[in-house]
Amino acid sequence: NFLGPLLQRIHRSWNTPAADAMQAEVVAARDAIGKLSMIAALKALTRRRSGDEAWRNLLPPLKPLDAATEQALVERLAQMRFFDIVPEMAAA
Repeated sequence: NFLGPLLQRIHRSWNTPAADAMQAEVVAARDAIGKLSMIAALKALTRRRSGDEAWRNLLPPLKPLDAATEQALVERLAQMRFFDIVPEMAAA
């Protein structure tokens, strides 16, 4: 679960002033991933994190993200500091 660590942060800090900003981070990350084929996007991020090319495999009718789309997703998440906030999701 890519958003799990972000959600845990909110849960731990729900009653602090930072909670609203943390919620906005979750929404932005979810929106960035959700604008694409969700399964293809999540598998692309898992492949990137694990280094295992088998994560590119999808069953029809699904298709993996093309390199440009995957790179755009990674760049968008990096702009949001997603990989800084959740370093365990960064590339292997």
